[in-house]
Amino acid sequence: MKNKVLVYKPDLLPYSETFIKEQVLAYQRWQGVLVGHRRIPGGLPLDGLDVRLLLNDPPGRVEELGWRLRRWFGWVSRSEVRRLAAENAQLFHAHFGTVAVDIWPLVRALGLPMVVTLHGFDINIHRAWWEAGHGGRRRRSYPHKLLALAQEPRVHFIAVSEAIRQQAIEYGIPADKITVCYIGVDAQRFKPGGLPITQRARRVLFVGRLVEKKGVTYLIEAFAKVAQEIPDAELVIVGDGPLRAQLEEQARSVKGCINFLGALTSDQVKQQMNEARVFCLPSITAENGDAEGFGIVILEAAAMGIPVVSSAFGGAAEGILHGKTGFMFEERKIDLLTERLIFLLQESGELFKVSQAAVNFTKKFFDINYCIENFENLYDDFSGNIVRTKYNRWMTVQMSIFIKPIFTKIKRKIFSKMFSGSQDYWELRYTQGGNSGPGYYGDLANFKAEVLNSFVKQKEISNVVEWGCGDGNQLVLSNYPSYIGFDVSQHAVLICKNKFATDNTKSFALVSDYQGETADLVLSLDVIFHLIEDNIFFEYMNRLFDSSGKYVIIYSSNSDKNEENHTAHVKHRNFTKWIDQNKPEWLFERNIPNKYRYNGDIKKTSFSEFFIYKRIK
Repeated sequence: MKNKVLVYKPDLLPYSETFIKEQVLAYQRWQGVLVGHRRIPGGLPLDGLDVRLLLNDPPGRVEELGWRLRRWFGWVSRSEVRRLAAENAQLFHAHFGTVAVDIWPLVRALGLPMVVTLHGFDINIHRAWWEAGHGGRRRRSYPHKLLALAQEPRVHFIAVSEAIRQQAIEYGIPADKITVCYIGVDAQRFKPGGLPITQRARRVLFVGRLVEKKGVTYLIEAFAKVAQEIPDAELVIVGDGPLRAQLEEQARSVKGCINFLGALTSDQVKQQMNEARVFCLPSITAENGDAEGFGIVILEAAAMGIPVVSSAFGGAAEGILHGKTGFMFEERKIDLLTERLIFLLQESGELFKVSQAAVNFTKKFFDINYCIENFENLYDDFSGNIVRTKYNRWMTVQMSIFIKPIFTKIKRKIFSKMFSGSQDYWELRYTQGGNSGPGYYGDLANFKAEVLNSFVKQKEISNVVEWGCGDGNQLVLSNYPSYIGFDVSQHAVLICKNKFATDNTKSFALVSDYQGETADLVLSLDVIFHLIEDNIFFEYMNRLFDSSGKYVIIYSSNSDKNEENHTAHVKHRNFTKWIDQNKPEWLFERNIPNKYRYNGDIKKTSFSEFFIYKRIK
């Protein structure tokens, strides 16, 4: 029998929350029951879902008033507890932080653990905005209640992007209570259709709520310039909201074809995507701090082969490879937006390449089946629904002694065959919410920081380049006057850009975007033994030394010994031998052994040591 999760949203369900429906339908190992208090008239069809409404449909005035009072004061309805307890669920999943703080008294009465998905506004909007009452009197205490909820041991948070995770940490939620799980898109349903992308009308499509953070006013202003350059260009705006009348008034002053279609069903939106040449999400950070959490519509467009142009540099940027699957531009930069739109509307060859890359990227990293597996793994880990008897514990010991080693070897052999390359491995790892590994955290990270900060100060280093910046957690501990971090993973670069957005001394870029920058000190930390391919290793080593003017510091293992059952993304190398043979202009200065030398515990110890080189020619 499958484990059961109660997925809650008070109002079921606006079209803008189609992703909740798709997520529940995609569960494989868990049974999802969608729970709400009211059904929205004319809302999203809930066909195929197991639904529980806690109020009558439609609710009477007295009944609804009672619910509102309970929500305001944190009271619990005994009848609701009885009804939901009868479901025999193992987990409760609330969407949005604002919903979670309201429903927690009921969940606590049920005795269930709860996961809370943070989507964007619930963590991006400034605390002062809520506390000033701009979200309503009842929401004044929202920040306080959210942080109190974060202290509950039976509550865990899901961030829909790394940007949202970082924002939640800054808000005050403990980092170890937040897991990144991308929502994902059904790549079987959202796939290229209609005319080939290069044969379509020169149409730009926007889909979203007509609110400030979506930035539609800037899209209309840019499109006015596009229409002057491309008279047959079209702009289609799908969605509704409080700014619609204002935006329609603005559009009437533009000499170009702009159509407002209002809110559409998911199938109707899909049809519009089949007719569009470019998708645009010109989002901005609103005055109150609200910004895109991820922007699932970006993935839907990309999966259908529509190049995306966006200024959503928060979580939404994690779904775009700039220059490959779409284009990013700075918020409110109308000239740059205009340039991007004209380029894609006119350049058929480039349009086709970007379209194909978008489809492949989305299938590889954001297919809903991969993403749901991450959700269900988190459910398994957090629900605590496995009760081990003495027999189970005895069997666990026997498994660890006799069966696990055999299984581990088989698993590693299978993984080795599936392993598609160093770059793909790290891109997928970061995309699915992984980090740079235990070496970037705890005592190991502190040890590296002590050595490097001391060296930079002693040698009066003015600038640093690092090849393999990872998720930036090591960099948090570092004191460098100026720093450039390169990585092969687009997601790692985006994580770092978000993490250090306010630090002007640090910048980040893809390895493929390297422009010949050099520095006094160049770093390679826990990277070399992850360079599986020989040609990649040679390229990396040459670039590592060629980009330094004075010093190179390598933190790595230094041996060609690789055990038969080593993991597919690890290959130890005797790199000092390579340096001796290929870099005669560099002198080995000294070695610093690891304070936490490897003893079998990969989380707290390491086989890496410091090797310091100095340029002598």
